[in-house]
Amino acid sequence: MPQEVPPELRTIFGLHCKAPSMHGPGGMQRKDSQPCYGAGSLEGVWKLADMMRYSSSSTPFSAFKQFPEGYLFSVAPEDHDPPCPLQKRFDGTGAILKDLADTPCSSLGVPGLLQRLNEVLGTKYQLNECLSSLLDCYVSRPDCDFGRAYGEIRRGWFCDVDRLQDRLERGARQDSEMRQKAIDPERGLIVQLRTPPRRVWDLYSNRVLPFWVLLSTDIPANVWAVSHSWVDIDQRKLVQTRVNGFEWPLPIPYDVELDHVRIELLNLGAEYVWLDVLCLRQQVEDKVYLQLGWNPDRWKRTEALRQEEWKLDVPTIGHVYRCKRSQVVIKYFSGLGRPFCVTSEMFSGERSWHNRVWTMQETSANWLLGGLRPEKYLIRKDHLDYPSIFHARICNLLNVLSQDPPDLFALAKALQNRRSTHDIDRVSALGLLLKCPALPMYDIERCCEEAWSQLVQQMSRKHLTDLLALCPVAGDVPGAKWRPSWSQLIQERGKAIPSSTPSVEYSEGELLDYFSVGESPTGLNVVYWNRAYVIENCKFTVGEGGIRMHALLGPLSQQQLAGDSYKTAPFLVETLGPPFDPKLNYSVVGMAGLECWVLGNIVDRRSGMDYVKFEKISAFRIPDARERERLWHLNPGYSDTSIRYL
Repeated sequence: MPQEVPPELRTIFGLHCKAPSMHGPGGMQRKDSQPCYGAGSLEGVWKLADMMRYSSSSTPFSAFKQFPEGYLFSVAPEDHDPPCPLQKRFDGTGAILKDLADTPCSSLGVPGLLQRLNEVLGTKYQLNECLSSLLDCYVSRPDCDFGRAYGEIRRGWFCDVDRLQDRLERGARQDSEMRQKAIDPERGLIVQLRTPPRRVWDLYSNRVLPFWVLLSTDIPANVWAVSHSWVDIDQRKLVQTRVNGFEWPLPIPYDVELDHVRIELLNLGAEYVWLDVLCLRQQVEDKVYLQLGWNPDRWKRTEALRQEEWKLDVPTIGHVYRCKRSQVVIKYFSGLGRPFCVTSEMFSGERSWHNRVWTMQETSANWLLGGLRPEKYLIRKDHLDYPSIFHARICNLLNVLSQDPPDLFALAKALQNRRSTHDIDRVSALGLLLKCPALPMYDIERCCEEAWSQLVQQMSRKHLTDLLALCPVAGDVPGAKWRPSWSQLIQERGKAIPSSTPSVEYSEGELLDYFSVGESPTGLNVVYWNRAYVIENCKFTVGEGGIRMHALLGPLSQQQLAGDSYKTAPFLVETLGPPFDPKLNYSVVGMAGLECWVLGNIVDRRSGMDYVKFEKISAFRIPDARERERLWHLNPGYSDTSIRYL
């Protein structure tokens, strides 16, 4: 007897909200973006899992009849009994069995290969010159099995199959050219971030295939993505499998079988998915390759290829999760293929999905739950409301990610609280989430400060100005005092870095710009400048009621300055950074309608120069609009001053 979604799970799914927000879990799900089979929604996952725990089969054949005349397969695990209902069995057309997938094409011959394809896809094609040439390519390859041939051919089988061979060959060439053009090796940048993944896992053929077999340069709607937490190393096993052609071992939880994951994804409605352990070339440690039976030459070749692929593939991972608002993401919060269970460790563990850097870019409002069991999905060790905590964590993250333009400081704060395998991961993640037009190529050995300096050049003028005017600390890297270093941005706690970006509007001239003065891999060969309002020789005092900036009114001689015999006007300010020294004179730069100010010193203003050089010390605000208006009328400074920041 089907049961209603339990209250705790309704909270986790966000179904308890009276009017689900688009920023809440499942808020982006729309019927027109979902297939006519599978779960289709978070509530649908429950209904499907609840039904299958009482049934020996999956959904009715008609629900998964992708190919009306195709052969009906029942895919089930060969040995281990899976813990989740959706992992036990899949019934439908298209998804072939292991024995058929592993059959060498050479043993079938061209006529036999065509016969099997006709049976699986429900067609009645006859051999002709074009088909014979196409199929012979697979039969003549000694390492090619039916699964690989079926996977590469299926996408174009129903559309002018006589031209399919040409389309596949052209797709392979175009894919290679696209990936070459995506990188600018001279500048060390990825210049095309909307590059589709290099590989996809075809669940029907159970093979990892190159993206170009989809005959598309964009990510189609039937390519979903899988997001999962990584378990500790001592809970993993390395699996060598024909699914990815034995190219690298898969690091998966020791109690999970890849077949179980495949069956569950099929039941959820997926056809193609991107899953990192299968589709992103994995690193093989030097202590491991001998255990795998590899010789040193193979390991060196594989690692060299991985390093080359990672330059492009790792920073652009997020595209497959964020390519469109309706993109479907399957999430395994408890580890790939493992039963979903909300525990205290889900919020505190270092490898928890909620605490990892890369899962930020894998977050989508349109997600389906992997590993659901209709029972044992919640374990309490105290009186905390885990479902509400889970829901709040997802919603808070979605709210940060949904800001347009992206909120630089909110993203930086979120990254502060997350962990990564490599420090450079945070730089790549921030660049992608900021929607920068280009990103530094990925290299796990690269210094984060260098990559950050390079990324800064790719940020929008608005984000650059935020770093200057809203970040209260001066940079601690020589040549870049105007903005925080990477270590300051990510490691500074408390009030040093804003927790979010306040709503301020800069004029066009105030938006920071830059020009290069030479070649340097550090990105410090760039001059950042803008035009803003400058007041010289300001003093600050602390008294009852707060901090006041005293701006000089009228002419100033050295004698007046030395004797403090000059007239000033005080303005109430709100400090953002270190305390001011009341004994010193400062220069200040005002922006955003004189609300945001940079405090520092003019260090170079020689005769004949049409600009000043400015060294930042801190930042502050004049929050009171009346104070700003009074300052504007008195006008003790210089408008539209060209400023170059050190």
